[in-house]
Amino acid sequence: MKRFILFAFFLAVATLAQAQIGNQMQRAITKPSSKAIAYNPKNYLQEMQTNLKRLKEAKNATTFKSLATNFKTIADAEKTKWIPYYHAAYSGIIAAYLTKEKFAIEDLLNEAQQCLDKAFVMRPRHSELLALQGFLYQARIRVNPQQRSQEYTKKAIQALDRARFTDPKNPRASFLTGQFLEAMPKEWGGGKTKNSCKHFREAKEKFDAYKPKSDFSPNWGKETNEKMLKKCK
Repeated sequence: MKRFILFAFFLAVATLAQAQIGNQMQRAITKPSSKAIAYNPKNYLQEMQTNLKRLKEAKNATTFKSLATNFKTIADAEKTKWIPYYHAAYSGIIAAYLTKEKFAIEDLLNEAQQCLDKAFVMRPRHSELLALQGFLYQARIRVNPQQRSQEYTKKAIQALDRARFTDPKNPRASFLTGQFLEAMPKEWGGGKTKNSCKHFREAKEKFDAYKPKSDFSPNWGKETNEKMLKKCK
């Protein structure tokens, strides 16, 4: 059990590196924001573009929480589009990693899971959603490492394995797998070993070849993967 606790600690630290989309991270406000945008379905393209631009520039938990709310508002109004739910879940997960208070983390992850569940209804076996599900499972460990490490480690591995199997070209599935393995203790085959670095190298090839299907498709992780690769040399 002590090893699982240690694993969870390193996992949280490692994944925070991925979560850092800006150069600095500010201390999080623990209460999720419930204020949503005033959304008009006629403005779908404009609202998605605006919020995705903010997502690329976001640096703190407060902004990510706001974005999660905005994307969910768009998704709930559109009803048939899974992409806004994806970005809502992603924003919520990043906000959870940037939040310290455990109850707030749990609330954010619960909301993110609800968005993922709705996206899965539309795209039951989508590789991007499966990879994000694995990312969310990792975040669950932080709430209570002693009780959750074993359960959610297994769930995260299964989700990431399914993501890679479903779409072998998905760079985020390989990147998140590499990062997950890198966070594990060395005695389990973790750290900067051939196991984690293998996935970072595979992710680089996939990122270099990746072409988003639309301007709103998932398109993150490449820069952090490059940083992880440098540590493999």
